[in-house]
Amino acid sequence: MATDTPTKEDVSLPKGFEQWALKYFGQVGGGITDEVTESVGEFFESVDEMLEKELTTEEREERSLYEASRELEELVELRSMTPEDVEHEESARQKEIYEKIRSSKRKGEDLTVDGRFENAKKHAPLTEPLTSGLSSVEKLASEGKYGAAVNMLRSLIDLVHFERNAIRADFYKLYDRVEYSHERIERDGRMSDEFEYQDIVLQHLDEWKLAEAVEEVKKFESGIGAPSIAKAKAPTSFDELGQIEERYKVGPEISSSSEELRKKAQRNRDKTARFARNTEMSRSAATRIVNEHGELMLDIGDLAEFPFFVETEDRLPTVLSEVSDSDHSELPQSVHMIQVMTRIGNDESLQKAIQKIEKPDDDSPAARMIRATLGLPGDAKLTDAHARQAVVCAMMSQLRQGSVGSCFATATAVEVQMSKPEIFVRDMTQLFKEGKISRKVKVDGTSKTIEIPINENILAASTYQQPVKFSGAPHETPGISTALDSLKVPDEDRKKVVDAALLKLTGVNAALEKLPSSVTAEQRQELAAKILESVRSQPEDIAGAVNAEITKFMTSSGLGEEDVREAKETLAGKKFTYSPEHLLGQIVLDQGASNPKEALASMKDAYLGQEENRLIRAWEYSIASMVEESNKPLGKRLLGGLNDAVNDLKMDVYIEFILNSDIDKATRAETICDRIAVEFDRLVKDQIKTSYDPSVVHAGVSSDGSSSYGGYSLYDGDKKIEDRGTYVAALKRLMQQARDNLYDSADDPEKSDSLEVLAELQKRIDDDGFLNNVMSKSQQTSGDKPTAPWSYQAGGFTDSLLQMYHGRETPLKMKGSDKWPSATSPTPVESADKLFSFLVDTVGGIPGIADLLKENPGSLDRAGIPVDTTGLHAFTLKPGSKILKEAIVGGKDGSTALTEFKTAEKQKYEKAQKETLLTDELKEILLKQSLDSSDYKTNKAHYVTEIDKLLPTDREPTVEDFAKAVTQVYAAEGHGSWSKRRTGEALVRNLVPPVPKDDLSDRLDVLLKRLKVHKSFRAEVKEEAVKALGDHDNFSMSLIATKVTEALDTVKGKHGGEEGEESLTVDSEKMYGEIRATDGPMGAVIADTNWGDGDHLNLFSVVVNPLTDSVEMWVMNEDGTGSSKMDQDKWIKNTTWRVFDDPTEYGGVIDAPARFRTVHKQALSQFAALREKVAGSSSANKEAALRKIDELVKAMKGLEDVSSREDVPRIEQFLKDHKVMLDMLDKAKAILGVEVAAGKLFEDAIKTWS
Repeated sequence: MATDTPTKEDVSLPKGFEQWALKYFGQVGGGITDEVTESVGEFFESVDEMLEKELTTEEREERSLYEASRELEELVELRSMTPEDVEHEESARQKEIYEKIRSSKRKGEDLTVDGRFENAKKHAPLTEPLTSGLSSVEKLASEGKYGAAVNMLRSLIDLVHFERNAIRADFYKLYDRVEYSHERIERDGRMSDEFEYQDIVLQHLDEWKLAEAVEEVKKFESGIGAPSIAKAKAPTSFDELGQIEERYKVGPEISSSSEELRKKAQRNRDKTARFARNTEMSRSAATRIVNEHGELMLDIGDLAEFPFFVETEDRLPTVLSEVSDSDHSELPQSVHMIQVMTRIGNDESLQKAIQKIEKPDDDSPAARMIRATLGLPGDAKLTDAHARQAVVCAMMSQLRQGSVGSCFATATAVEVQMSKPEIFVRDMTQLFKEGKISRKVKVDGTSKTIEIPINENILAASTYQQPVKFSGAPHETPGISTALDSLKVPDEDRKKVVDAALLKLTGVNAALEKLPSSVTAEQRQELAAKILESVRSQPEDIAGAVNAEITKFMTSSGLGEEDVREAKETLAGKKFTYSPEHLLGQIVLDQGASNPKEALASMKDAYLGQEENRLIRAWEYSIASMVEESNKPLGKRLLGGLNDAVNDLKMDVYIEFILNSDIDKATRAETICDRIAVEFDRLVKDQIKTSYDPSVVHAGVSSDGSSSYGGYSLYDGDKKIEDRGTYVAALKRLMQQARDNLYDSADDPEKSDSLEVLAELQKRIDDDGFLNNVMSKSQQTSGDKPTAPWSYQAGGFTDSLLQMYHGRETPLKMKGSDKWPSATSPTPVESADKLFSFLVDTVGGIPGIADLLKENPGSLDRAGIPVDTTGLHAFTLKPGSKILKEAIVGGKDGSTALTEFKTAEKQKYEKAQKETLLTDELKEILLKQSLDSSDYKTNKAHYVTEIDKLLPTDREPTVEDFAKAVTQVYAAEGHGSWSKRRTGEALVRNLVPPVPKDDLSDRLDVLLKRLKVHKSFRAEVKEEAVKALGDHDNFSMSLIATKVTEALDTVKGKHGGEEGEESLTVDSEKMYGEIRATDGPMGAVIADTNWGDGDHLNLFSVVVNPLTDSVEMWVMNEDGTGSSKMDQDKWIKNTTWRVFDDPTEYGGVIDAPARFRTVHKQALSQFAALREKVAGSSSANKEAALRKIDELVKAMKGLEDVSSREDVPRIEQFLKDHKVMLDMLDKAKAILGVEVAAGKLFEDAIKTWS
């Protein structure tokens, strides 16, 4: 065998020896899998550790060379031995390995491999194979077949390690989901955590105690809750968003009593589909930006250069790029997401705030909102990661008002979400941690802390309650599918579960029970399924479908007409319609949920969570509820009405006692009644709360012309009072409590009389007259009114909400009036031109706003100024819009700005009319909107003939020629003024000025994207269009429309039949409409309305009619589409525009750092002027004064890097350190004629952070 010293002898091996050696070592010591090598090696770990500790690096290298040399010598020695000797040597080696493995121990342990096998045998799946396997090993060893015994041992070790790894993998699947979640987990009746579980499980696996390890894994899974491993709904490719929208549009056929209502319901479904697409869009992005550990996946920066860095698509810059490049990038929702992601990526303080968000309790209302927002199962155990994903998702979900009259809150919520995300995150953090939003305020001179619990109310009057027919596959629709996810119904069972519920809802099962007893349950079930499928295939002839199936069953089963008559009659006239609300309720009952109410609530949240972001809505309605804590609550009028109605009852009770008892008892009863009423009123105010409720149904569309829901409901504790029964029960309970508080003493002489008075009061509470009186007493205006004694149809006051939300201790400033803010428009504003002037003067007068817009041109694109129109609507002025910004930055007064605006608009449309040729397609579009609608339908040919007579024949007619011709034709009929106005409006809606040469390329890119031309063809279409358009200084819309259409046809001819080829066909109306949209909104945009339809935002704009020169207020989408003229009397003449023009009172027009930079620059400028003034003086103290000024300026320059709320203490310290000097300098203007108001400027800037 090998010698003890290494040898350098060069040895040549005989032919074939290498293969023999490989075979030999493969049997004895080689050929082992890495896994088994590791497991066998662990038994020699103690020896290896000891050797490694004693060897230096040089000794380790020498040892490695020595072992390699010994291995070589051993091979050489084997070559020189006889086969018999080799066989004997091999057997001895195998025996040595066998015995070593069986007896091997780890350092410091008594457990041998045999002992480990004994542990492993207790694991049920291994008991039999290990028992029989070890028995075989013993037998082989007793026969001297040690090589085979070793191989069998290795196989058994492999088996144990395979099972160990499976258990370890199961454990880490659970562990990875809760790591860093800071969750306390129960273990054996005490609180533990994931780290302790990990130590215990790994220790058991190390000792091969697999049964014990499995038991610990089960405990761990139970402790964290199996649902905790749920992930948010899988991210969706942004290229697939259109498919999501289509899935929502094509649900079961809508059932309605009239075609008009059906069309309205379909429009609602289409709108919901667009919001669903937006919801999915923001959720998909959020779950990629925040990983499962709750970490923000930001730009990795320089780390990307390191070799260990692994790139991932789930990172903010990647998601931002995907949204920007998607076909939906022009949508307001996409623009909003891009802005939010950019803000998160650049704002470190916002990143820190998001990273600090912690999950709420799993059974809290906030937890339900998070699950609905992320598409999680109803009982999913939440982590901090889920909470952060939900908040980021809510930040990226663009908020719009919808059909709920919550404009007073929506305006504030939109502004905070868009411009003050740090406040939004702060609110979310508090909602999750405490279940409420709190503010310190002062109401009517009394300081108090208001606490508003998270508002779970939601308007479910959309597709959730819309009746639909039995068509399609409801279990595959997004809303129902997500609701079934919430209930954890397996995919393979969903159709069966939904069908079973539908059969019960329609009474089919009950009807078939009326068949003869000879019909088996299986036959009934089969017939019910056939009826359901038949009705689905023939929704227009339900009766025929039902009769056909029953008749077929009758003939095939040998039954007679009389046998099936009762079943047929029972089903006759059945509508076979359902709503998702009823379907989900039946499914909950069928599935036997342990808590049906909670299960249905989770399914409802899941369903509605696909249509809009539940979390941001809950936050918005929580904000709306704040007005109930102000001095102008509306819902609390119900409590005042209740108090008045109870006081009216007292006389009825007194008369009752007069008629049925003596005067003394009646007098006592009157006193008792008074006392109970007073105590009752106290208890009501203490225990009955009011909260905003979006589900309050209005009698009609509200004055804003948009909303038909929203108001306030009463709450008994935390339970909403929803009907007469719960309302009366709550009042009787409080009446009883009032009486008990006053007369419950056993020796009270009036105890008996008080019980009689109580009975009379409680009897009258549950009376129609009393309830009607409560409503009558509660109503104070014609617009706001109770819909029931427990619900009130109303909006809210913007000034009250702003005071409550921003934690103001005093009402908003009101100059010259005790009621309205400082800048109140003339009442009424007489016309849109005066409104425009008023807005320019008012917004331009806000201190610092002109400098802010000048220095940060994009800073006010998203920020706004609150405004409301009395009795109509609350919304947000947009000072960053093009026309307003130019006027404000230019320092123009309202009158000058108006004149310049009107002149520019007139010139623009004159140029557009003159240079745009009247193509047949454009002519048809303008005819439709210029002619009277009845004339267009019934007498179009006549008007076309008359108009054509007036068009020039010696040249191609222009739009200008058309406009003149139309108005002349109508003028001849005595309607010239009307025609000028109507045709002018048509020009505003459809005409754009010629596109300058330099803008053409970008405009074509936008146009082809809006036309939804397939990506693969856009470059080619653009190239063809540019070639066809030729070289001009300007390009009219008719020229662009004609040449782009030709380019589309050319490209289609080359690529017919290819994928996306259908996108190359565009009708003329869409072509002209999209060309107009590339120019953006018309006129001077003044405000964001808070309205929108999922694809668009609605804006208020001031427009100049190019034919009448009249200035008008319009509403339109952000791209100018969907435009219409507002009712000028309603929105301008007969209302008051109230502008809140002091941003320091409500968080600022723009982010606080930008405002501070502006005032900081202004203050430095003032000090420079002061220094110049002092330097030019002849004062004896000039040098000392200059040193002091320089000292202050140096300190001020230390504040140049202020960037967040965390820097406020530095500003405050500066003011404190230099207070005396700053106060003195405030008076410098009177002495030196120079204003230095740094102290006041800085104090005002700090308020922006408040």
